[in-house]
Amino acid sequence: MKLSSIVSFLVAFAPALAAQQPDRLPDTYVLTGTVRDARTGAPLPDVSIWPMAKGWGAVTDSAGRYELRWRGRAVWTFIVRHCGAQNLATFQIDFFRESSLQHDVSLTGEPRPCTNEDRLPWSVDARDTTRFRGHYKYSWEGGGWLEDCDGSSYRPDWDSKLAAQLSRRQKREGQITFVRFLGRLAPDNLEAPAGTFRMSFPGPLFLVNTVEEVRDAGKDDCR
Repeated sequence: MKLSSIVSFLVAFAPALAAQQPDRLPDTYVLTGTVRDARTGAPLPDVSIWPMAKGWGAVTDSAGRYELRWRGRAVWTFIVRHCGAQNLATFQIDFFRESSLQHDVSLTGEPRPCTNEDRLPWSVDARDTTRFRGHYKYSWEGGGWLEDCDGSSYRPDWDSKLAAQLSRRQKREGQITFVRFLGRLAPDNLEAPAGTFRMSFPGPLFLVNTVEEVRDAGKDDCR
């Protein structure tokens, strides 16, 4: 085939080839919605919309509205709570081609009144002094997990100061780092429904308050 024929062919089919190329996915997404009472339709304020295993979330305003931003492609499960650790509902969002998404929630039953002891499920403050002493085991699948010296496993708080230090140390599959920190176990003991996002490693989310030590693992770490 002559060069001129090849060029003519490519020019003629360029639009069709371009149409087959995948669209560029958004870098960030915005998820909005309203939480209402399923019986009366009344908006419900102060309801937490919590991305599973994340150290942050959104709270509905006086009109029951919430808004949160998400970065990167993902399919994620969200927990709906109102005070305490009781799950009122869960839902799944597929962050894909559309940068703006909406998901409204209808709750059955009346949420109990909040008390002074209640706080957001992802919050951490000076009261949180549960000590972790053990290892972080890196894996390219899911990022890795924490394993206490007693053998218990936890999900790392990837929105904490500890996460920044661990991320800098991720160099090879199976790499082990010794860590000590203070924090609290988040009330997220929820197994994601079948067919939805599941964490690669078991255990609750360990929220971080104060990082005490991060270093290479040693043979006497847990003695």
